[in-house]
Amino acid sequence: MRKFWSLAATVAALGFVNVAHAQEDYTPVNISVRAGVALPLDSSLSDFGSPLLALGVEYQLPRPLLSQGDSYVSLDYMTANTLFSHGVVPFCLNQRFYLSNAKLGRRTYAFLGVGGAVIDIDHSGVGLAARGGFGADLGDAIFFEVAGLITDKISGATADSVAFYLGYRF
Repeated sequence: MRKFWSLAATVAALGFVNVAHAQEDYTPVNISVRAGVALPLDSSLSDFGSPLLALGVEYQLPRPLLSQGDSYVSLDYMTANTLFSHGVVPFCLNQRFYLSNAKLGRRTYAFLGVGGAVIDIDHSGVGLAARGGFGADLGDAIFFEVAGLITDKISGATADSVAFYLGYRF
């Protein structure tokens, strides 16, 4: 769990480094937060609980890694435990590809990401992870995403799941 909070603090620090320079405006920029539910696709994770509470934060990089779309770092947390003592923590570098030339607030997009995941159910372990999905802007700041996650077998379990998120972009 300590690894999760270290990763969360790192992503938060990256966001606050990019805060607008006006003295009166302390609104973080390039940060998105999202919440939803994740449905496990693997029996080892569904035995842990189903559906899972899914929370996420993203930091959009100032310059995209690819010329098309946006690049961002994502950190998620999925758990069935109301005390947040066990769960899955995927962290990925992602690329968002816009599917149309619509203006901000009306865009649809696909995304792909690779990185790692910490699975802490019975025993804690770290392995590779990949995520991908589709999203749509529901307004200038609100968005909806459907995201799939696949992971290595880590500590006897995989975190393969499909999540449905509602989010807000700062």
